[in-house]
Amino acid sequence: MQNHVFKLFPSKLYILLILTTLLTSILIFLCLSLSIWLKLPGCLFLLAYGAHLFWSKGLLRGRDAITELQVASDKRFRFYQAGKLHEASLLGDSTVTGWISVLRFKMSGKRFPVSCVILNDSLPADQYRQLLLILKMD
Repeated sequence: MQNHVFKLFPSKLYILLILTTLLTSILIFLCLSLSIWLKLPGCLFLLAYGAHLFWSKGLLRGRDAITELQVASDKRFRFYQAGKLHEASLLGDSTVTGWISVLRFKMSGKRFPVSCVILNDSLPADQYRQLLLILKMD
């Protein structure tokens, strides 16, 4: 099988989703009938958590972010997570569509599977179609 390498980029759509959710949460929190002394720390907490999500998940800088995906063999994949190369097998409950793919991997020695969400703008269009084709053939 040909060696396929997919370098993932931050998704503009996912970043927009994070920011929209953060702003909506802050607006809802501000509409609650609480004193200003409770609203201020709550809004600061929401901002800090939103900044963390934006940095680690949106920009793919967190320790659990998958930045590169390689097809190793039949249902076996290699991926870079926190700068380390891991090999895992693709689970059957992974979801693949033309807009979003949720890949779940079982790593040896780990109890829980590792999940990777790939939106279609995380890869160039031809590479995303190629990834869909590889995943649907497995």
